[in-house]
Amino acid sequence: MIGSLSDPRYQPIVIASVSACLGLFGGYLAHQFYKKSQISLASALAIIFYVGGLVWVIRLVTILFYGVNFASRGGALNVISFVFLLIFDLLRYVFFTGLVISIAERKKEKFNQEFHDIKIEFAKKKAEQSELQLLSSLNALAKERDDEAGNRIVRTQNYVRALALRLRINGHYLDQLSDESIDLLVKATPLHDIGKIGIPDGILKKNGPLTDEESGPL
Repeated sequence: MIGSLSDPRYQPIVIASVSACLGLFGGYLAHQFYKKSQISLASALAIIFYVGGLVWVIRLVTILFYGVNFASRGGALNVISFVFLLIFDLLRYVFFTGLVISIAERKKEKFNQEFHDIKIEFAKKKAEQSELQLLSSLNALAKERDDEAGNRIVRTQNYVRALALRLRINGHYLDQLSDESIDLLVKATPLHDIGKIGIPDGILKKNGPLTDEESGPL
């Protein structure tokens, strides 16, 4: 069998058959890639593969049924088919090169976008961390001036959490009262006493009523 295929008389049939199969299979692969990537160049490349494979099928038919074997025996038919095949080979090379470049550009854009998203996420987390550190510092100052050693502030935080959860359960402010937002509200609750930081101990811890001078203008 192998010996018969190597016979020069059968070489045109073998070449045409293999080339037709490769062209049609290449068109199938390019079409499948287009469906996944939606890159228009892949669709054009699939068409070029299919048409090139079809030309080889036509050439195979002429070899089998019309005795057009080698190029020297085909006359004008061979010239036309070879010109078409040359054109399709050039187009296939151009579109395949463009497709590779397009894939590389798309991957580059995706990488840049992912890198940009990572930078934004990192900056967001850094800002949130800075805000939490500032809140912790201010809360520590507020608790330092609290007469009940922070117990009232803790109760106030529990009240705020309970009120926020109840509002959400009742269907109010659903867009605003996420778990993260409620946690931030609870952490920021001690700031309602932040004004104590600027009040002198003589006034803040005075047992009796304040004088007009101490109370200041209302």
